[in-house]
Amino acid sequence: MWIEKDTPEPFDQQPIDGLFYLDGDVVGRRFNRNWMDGYKLPMIAFPSGDSFELWISGNDQEYTAVIHIFGEMNLPLFDQRDNAYEYAVSISSQCGYLAEKIGEYLIEVWGCDTSEHYRITYDNDQGHMIDVE
Repeated sequence: MWIEKDTPEPFDQQPIDGLFYLDGDVVGRRFNRNWMDGYKLPMIAFPSGDSFELWISGNDQEYTAVIHIFGEMNLPLFDQRDNAYEYAVSISSQCGYLAEKIGEYLIEVWGCDTSEHYRITYDNDQGHMIDVE
């Protein structure tokens, strides 16, 4: 979600590997979208080479960082795989998606479109998502 450039964000206090911002001024000029001027879009680049939007749910005192995978499939950045899987199953049952556990660390998700298919890896010891491919 686009936010004003001067707006502090909760994760500014905690470094997140792969975090970068799309500059709305640059994107707006490129695609002739003036409404983006003065805004930024938080993104995360994963080791796979794929990048996804980073969304914030909650407030400055208590927030959850979520990765927007596709459609309604938004999964927690900081959590164990099994908790994220339960959340993915809940979303899937409401939206006609599919979610499946693979081994100890992976969740595989499919959406309604052929391009909506990802494997998401969690580090259970560290309690966070480490890759999306």
